Amino acid sequence: MQGIQEEATLKDQPSVYTLGYSDAEARRLHIQGILWNKFSRHLFEDAGITQGMTVLDLGCGTGEVSFLLAGMVGPRGRVVGIDRNAKNLCLAAQGAREFGHNQIEFRQADLNELALAERFDAIAGRAISIYIPDLSEFLTAIHDHLKPGGMVALQEPDLALTEGLAKVGECLPLACKYFNWMRRCFEQNGNHVRIGADLVKAFSETRFSSPRMQISAVASMGQDSFQFEHLAGLARSASPLLAQFGIATAEELDVDTLASRLRAEVAARNSYVFLYALVEIWAKAT
Repeated sequence: MQGIQEEATLKDQPSVYTLGYSDAEARRLHIQGILWNKFSRHLFEDAGITQGMTVLDLGCGTGEVSFLLAGMVGPRGRVVGIDRNAKNLCLAAQGAREFGHNQIEFRQADLNELALAERFDAIAGRAISIYIPDLSEFLTAIHDHLKPGGMVALQEPDLALTEGLAKVGECLPLACKYFNWMRRCFEQNGNHVRIGADLVKAFSETRFSSPRMQISAVASMGQDSFQFEHLAGLARSASPLLAQFGIATAEELDVDTLASRLRAEVAARNSYVFLYALVEIWAKAT
């Protein structure tokens, strides 16, 4: 790992990243990696990412996906992680050193202005497409950065689907309120909350082969405290916008007790709740 490079095309655009760049959000991203990596690995394996490949990690954040990809491509492969936030990139570079991932290089770049000087065997992204204003333009830029026959694999939380799944069976009042808050917050911030449908439409407007798609959904009966802590962390990072948009006050959120209250609600009713639904889509450049 040779440090962090800054792409010459980086522009100072206003971010539509709903969750901000606080230390608490960096910790949440780490927890998210622990929870989601097994699903990400399955997606990347299905997409054909394997030993010796050169892979671009879009919106790498603190490096969780880059570390996973480094293990998959091995020492003969190479991973380039890009993100617009310098603080996250420093944390990612530190993690790469600690894990001994010498085949990872991190660069500062804006996903809305993707213009790298090389092409890749595969391009991966997790929880980044929901923030991209023009998905067709974004996928076209990804296509232009792939070698012929290269693969793109994207894994995205579908907030509208997650809200719908939360109502399956018994609609638990706090859980249903929480997922409604989060969907409305992202939607009012201009993000894609129905990312599955939006990506299918965008892929149809590009030069990729017909994409493959699947959904990973996780439910809990209240025993998974780590999962509920992650939901509370999401609310904590989104709390400034939740208040700004008039969706939920700090008192309504009460983020310090939110995880325990959600978990207790599920356990007390001897019920279950879906925690998230991940849309996973991959396609080959033609």
